[in-house]
Amino acid sequence: MQLLVKWNVVEGTDPTAVINLLPKEEFFAWNAYLSGTLRQFWLTQNPGEVIMIQEFDSLEHAVKANQNLPLMKAGMLKATWFELKPFQSWEFLFASEFKTNSKNVMQ
Repeated sequence: MQLLVKWNVVEGTDPTAVINLLPKEEFFAWNAYLSGTLRQFWLTQNPGEVIMIQEFDSLEHAVKANQNLPLMKAGMLKATWFELKPFQSWEFLFASEFKTNSKNVMQ
């Protein structure tokens, strides 16, 4: 399952403390990328905020695997998780014959 994760440095965290843990944090992220659990990530316009696409068997497994992030363990980082699911609303746009038999679209 793919998950979107919004990471934020906890408000009031000392920036120097974050900077000191960044090498360990980035090493953890690099290993996650090599293992295939970290697919993509971006910085945002908001300082201390990162967006990631991760891949795990379940949300629970993802949360557990990310508890060892150095900034999480230090209480300096929080995460908001979103399970990504297929977009199904397009079906409302289709004529009724395509709602029940999607093979008609391919013929």
